[in-house]
Amino acid sequence: MSEYNTTNYAEKYEGEVDERFKLSSLTDSAINNNFSFDGVNSINIYSVETSELNDYKRNGTSRYGTPKELGSALQKMTLTQDKAFTLEVRTKS
Repeated sequence: MSEYNTTNYAEKYEGEVDERFKLSSLTDSAINNNFSFDGVNSINIYSVETSELNDYKRNGTSRYGTPKELGSALQKMTLTQDKAFTLEVRTKS
């Protein structure tokens, strides 16, 4: 018998360890769910433009690349069709 008490956390605390490191939603923190789109047929989506990836230069004044003005883009999405579907789950009797 060993003089040390050992615990296999993967076995003893399997549920807690698994849930602790489970990947959570990547969008939940960025989305506000307090919206109502009733009566709306289009939305505007604003986004920030990206910059090109450059090689880092160890000398000079533009070591990260040539700076450019930060811009934004507007994307308007309009609903052009109303689609729907339905399903039923039936059990065999």
